[in-house]
Amino acid sequence: MKHSFIIASAAFASIALGACSTSKPVDLSALSGKWNIVDVNGEAIKVASAEDAPYVGFDVVNGSISGFAGCNRIMATFNTNLPEGELELSHVASTRMACPDMSTEQRVIDALNSVKGYKQGKEGRIELISSNGKNLITLKKADNDISAADLEGTWKITSLNGVEIKPAENGDAAATVSFDPSARTYSFATGCNNISGQFTSSYTDFSFEAGAATMMACPDMTVEDGVKAVLPQIKSFGQVADGSYAFYNSENDILMIISKV
Repeated sequence: MKHSFIIASAAFASIALGACSTSKPVDLSALSGKWNIVDVNGEAIKVASAEDAPYVGFDVVNGSISGFAGCNRIMATFNTNLPEGELELSHVASTRMACPDMSTEQRVIDALNSVKGYKQGKEGRIELISSNGKNLITLKKADNDISAADLEGTWKITSLNGVEIKPAENGDAAATVSFDPSARTYSFATGCNNISGQFTSSYTDFSFEAGAATMMACPDMTVEDGVKAVLPQIKSFGQVADGSYAFYNSENDILMIISKV
């Protein structure tokens, strides 16, 4: 009887431990939206300011990911038809801005390339896991989702087609763009003429609709011509370093960078 009790107790303990370690099944739809990356391979993410914190956003309808790794925008695709709990990212890529410290970004990208699944974590968090169940990335639901609302207000244009915008190129006035997300309108002040119109946006997809412009002639219209050239090509946007935002063409090349005034 004593041996039977010991065996039975051991079996009960095994079952209890298994029950504690088993996560509830998570439907893919639960991943939808923006998630802050709180740790990678068990190491907490440490950033100088909140605007440098990395995140990922899941579009579970179209099977795509867009996010921010601490310096550059990151993107990937995934198959939405895999069994529940399975997740394999394809075409993991990032833009190519250089920042003083790229260590966090590289950790995030390396981990994303190894993801094979996901499961429910503690306190409503999601764990992205490897093929053997190791937790690679812990995600915490963000308070706000990725949307054009992030662009509200006036921004300074700091780069067009990879060329830094300097005050000398634009008189003494900074070239700016203002967004009103509720009205879906934009307004550029190029230092010569103003350009205004409407935009369309869904998640990170973004397009400037053809707008109206004033028609002054100025000695230097370099910035204005640059803005007019890139607007029809813009297809998406995303956060980059220092709280700035970049706008991209269909090939994910950066066409314009803006920084908060």
